[in-house]
Amino acid sequence: MTTTPVLGALAQASDALSRVAADPQSGAEAAVATTIDFTLLILGPIIGAFVGVVVSVVFAVLARKALAKSATASSILARVRRPLHLTLATWGAWVGLGIALVNPNLSDWNGSSVTTFLMHILLIAGLACLTWMGYAAAWVFEDAAKARQASDRGRSRRFETQAQVLRRLTQGIVVVVGMIAIIGTFEAARQAMTTVLASAGVLSVIGGLAAQQTLGNVFAGLQLAFTDAIRVGDVVVAGDKHETGSVEEITLSYVVVRIWDERRLIIPCRYFTQTPFENWTRRAAAQLGTVELKLDWSAPMTLIRTKVEQLLTATDLWDGRTWAVQITDSDEYTVTVRILVSAANSGNLNDLRAYLREQVISWIVTDEPWARPAQRIEPRETVTVEKDMSRERIARLAAELAGISGTNEAVAATGSPSSHGGGALRAAE
Repeated sequence: MTTTPVLGALAQASDALSRVAADPQSGAEAAVATTIDFTLLILGPIIGAFVGVVVSVVFAVLARKALAKSATASSILARVRRPLHLTLATWGAWVGLGIALVNPNLSDWNGSSVTTFLMHILLIAGLACLTWMGYAAAWVFEDAAKARQASDRGRSRRFETQAQVLRRLTQGIVVVVGMIAIIGTFEAARQAMTTVLASAGVLSVIGGLAAQQTLGNVFAGLQLAFTDAIRVGDVVVAGDKHETGSVEEITLSYVVVRIWDERRLIIPCRYFTQTPFENWTRRAAAQLGTVELKLDWSAPMTLIRTKVEQLLTATDLWDGRTWAVQITDSDEYTVTVRILVSAANSGNLNDLRAYLREQVISWIVTDEPWARPAQRIEPRETVTVEKDMSRERIARLAAELAGISGTNEAVAATGSPSSHGGGALRAAE
């Protein structure tokens, strides 16, 4: 496409040189006329571009004064100021070249390959600048959301989320329309698009099947933005490893979650519409957290409560809402002491838990070491019995056994319980 105008210009130059060689006088006149024509062709776009720049500057100054009280209009003007200058300059050059070709002296150049090529280039540049201006103007959604965030001190984070999605959707539409408009300036492309539109039904089905996952993520991103399931700045627990992080960005296809170690977790939008996840800041950022300690059964709960209260009042990480110290479990060696505290957000809560854990452990080690878990072992006492093998002892035991045996035989013969009691008494004596 670009070689045809160049070849046409070379052909015209070759014809001019041939005329000069054939007739020197007429050739000189033709060269002067050609130079004047080229000068007019060049001055036309230059003057048009200059007029476009002047018009854009005057318009920007007047619009800035007229729209100074409107934050949205001022934001749009600030975003499109530079693209506006270039857009009006390009379209001014295009109009200037068209006006120059109206000159009867340049009628021979009108419709030639050179002028057609220049007009086409300027038209493509003008459409590209218009696309750039529309792309830049789409940032007004986020500017308005940030202004509202500043006015309500960040309580309406959902507007920032919706603004991000709307801005990306608008920019995507602007870019697609701009590309179609630029491609439509080519005759062959227009014919191809006509053929494509004729078979749009079949192609739409094929494209829908091929881009099912992508389109699913796009609609999921729109759903996330307008159902307020997650917002920019929310603290969520998501992903295959259930990692905790803050939502940094929501696009039409994925969500960016910033984890505590500054890594970014990229999660498709469909995950948040099809998989359960935790949102710690859905309604409010304030949270409750616990610190659990394994201590001895003899741990002084009263002193522990007093120490925790002192630590909480000494730090600004605690929001002052609630706190408690309780024994929640026990086993044969230890008891589980749970410290419940509240904080304004998840970041402060994590720091507060670490602060309490460090300070309470340090206090127990220093002031109450006997409250640490301990395993007690009580040894058994062994009693040694000496064996007496003397003859006197043996004779005495034999006599006792003989007395018991005789008594039992007498009871068995008479059947008298009293005799049994008396014999037993005598034997005992």
